[in-house]
Amino acid sequence: MKTGGKANFAVNEHGNGMVIMPMQFVTAKTANARGQKFADLVDYSLRDEAILNENNVPVDKTNGEELTIDISNQLSQEGYATRADAVTETYPLFNSEKLNLNDHDISELKKDLQTAQDNGNTLHEHAFSIRADWLIENDLYNPDTKELDQNALKQAEQNIVNRLFENGQDLPLGESPDDVVWFGVIHQDTDHLNMHLWYVKKSKETRPEMLHSKTGEPKGVVKLSEKNRGLADFRRHLMSKGVKEKRNQVYERVDNLRTNIRENSLEVLDSTNKYYEDLRKIYVLLPQDLRGRWKVGNTDQLVTDPQKSRMADANIQMEKLINKLLTDDLKDDYAAFQRENNRLNQMATRDNGQIHSQSIIAISERNDRRLRKEMANRIYRQFNENFKSANSDSSNNTDLDKNRRANYVREADGSFERIKFDALSSGQGPQKTVVTVVAANSLNRIANGLKRGARRDLETMHRFIRQQTQLENMTMTEAAEHATKEQLRSDKGFRR
Repeated sequence: MKTGGKANFAVNEHGNGMVIMPMQFVTAKTANARGQKFADLVDYSLRDEAILNENNVPVDKTNGEELTIDISNQLSQEGYATRADAVTETYPLFNSEKLNLNDHDISELKKDLQTAQDNGNTLHEHAFSIRADWLIENDLYNPDTKELDQNALKQAEQNIVNRLFENGQDLPLGESPDDVVWFGVIHQDTDHLNMHLWYVKKSKETRPEMLHSKTGEPKGVVKLSEKNRGLADFRRHLMSKGVKEKRNQVYERVDNLRTNIRENSLEVLDSTNKYYEDLRKIYVLLPQDLRGRWKVGNTDQLVTDPQKSRMADANIQMEKLINKLLTDDLKDDYAAFQRENNRLNQMATRDNGQIHSQSIIAISERNDRRLRKEMANRIYRQFNENFKSANSDSSNNTDLDKNRRANYVREADGSFERIKFDALSSGQGPQKTVVTVVAANSLNRIANGLKRGARRDLETMHRFIRQQTQLENMTMTEAAEHATKEQLRSDKGFRR
């Protein structure tokens, strides 16, 4: 929303989506059809407008989501990026090398933009919309003096452009270090601060991976994952030391609670009888041929589908046990863990907005999955101890950083030792893998085929040795006659 002035940003909104980054693009073909030029986005210095640089200062050293205008409409407004009613600097444009492009720089920029359009390339735009409350919180804006730390904002944008250029599409956008032209600008004429980033490839795009399969035009869509990473880097670069410390404290509390729950779970299971039957059910469902190597696997959660994991039956029982633990002996620690996780969710929603947050797995859910996986792996590791040997697989130590691991010493009369003793005494072990008749026949056929192949290879080797011995005792004439016969025999076999 236009404010009728500069740096008159709305404050005390307390809404979600403090920093967002919508993106769009326009192809050269579309712009040409409308008679538009990429170079018209920028104009030369605004010194005749008597625009001063007085509100560009480091603020910490002094006392509804705004989306960008459609890129086609931007091209229709000559000098949109440098329009006097939106900027406060004589030279407001910037790029990787300079925070303020002068007239010569702008002249070169306009030439590069025209070259890119002549080569049929696609112009990309990312627009950062930043709420004033977030700027104030991070010492970037003073609502009383209207001072704004524009240099810090520009440097944050400079910090992320290479990620977008290199990883935003199937291949790096540029084919050489100088093959991408980009520029940015800060606009201060709306209720939220807007920063724009435009970029385009200069040389003609001929790589199939970078061309649209139907139109043959250069692709414009940027990977959402890279866009989100770029936005996260942008925010981190601008966050004040105080804000970072507060956030780190929440992350640290979550990490400590997860570690405590995971470690305490083994002591609870081992020292009380009420979970013995649950542990025994898991133990007898473990696949026999994987003994000593039981673990959750390379997933972020327990797999309970038998078609996807041979550990599925044991994992189902494991989930029941973990749920029982977290709602009984460990319920207080788990409740605190959930509270801190919800704080992380609130921080993410405030940063990104509700709609964006709904499109990704909540931080709390990711942390909860990690906790359950680590708890399961710790229990499986205790079962693996029953079969520990010199050649045991040490790769099972996946549930936490090895440098922080403290091996649990189980009690001599605890649940884990009782399960081991009872299984050995009764001859009961983990379930054995059932091999069907069809599978057995298939294995036999494979083995017989390997035997026949080995015999053929052995016969070939002996024949070669005999031939070499014969050749050593032949004269040159006899060797030539032998080679001719062998060639005739080979040709005859080939014709057959």
